[in-house]
Amino acid sequence: MPPPDIRQFTAMCGHGVVSPALVRDVLRKVKRGEITTWEGSLILAEPCACGIYNPYRSREILEDLAPLYTLNRW
Repeated sequence: MPPPDIRQFTAMCGHGVVSPALVRDVLRKVKRGEITTWEGSLILAEPCACGIYNPYRSREILEDLAPLYTLNRW
């Protein structure tokens, strides 16, 4: 089971198809400035087949979490 901060994203899809690895990847890209929080939110919403994933809420969570994450060189 992923940690609670990642689970906030994965639990937004009723079928659980949003991967924790995808969430971490999007967080990394947002942190590096490669994508915006809105673009990241849309990437996370793509795999959701049921359509319940809330990209607006996801964007807010990304904005809150991105400053807290650190990136390694490796």
